[in-house]
Amino acid sequence: MMRKVESIKGMLVVDKTKRGGQDVSSWRIYVPSNDPEKCTGCMLCAMYCPEAAIVANEEGKPEVDMRFCKGCGVCANECPTKSMKMVRED
Repeated sequence: MMRKVESIKGMLVVDKTKRGGQDVSSWRIYVPSNDPEKCTGCMLCAMYCPEAAIVANEEGKPEVDMRFCKGCGVCANECPTKSMKMVRED
């Protein structure tokens, strides 16, 4: 008997209503910024995000939920097109 997996921490979140976790927004100094013109929508950034803070928007491009982003930079490091960059938070 197979169980339906609705969400997996650190991978793509399938069911957005099941999202949650610790608010880590106070931990970061840098935040991810995505250039939608360069982004291909491969979503590797979301697959590698250790906090599952990235989901696809209506256009299939990554959208970061800043409540769960700790600013680690893994998403920017794994982006093959370098459309995701880390910028200092204001």
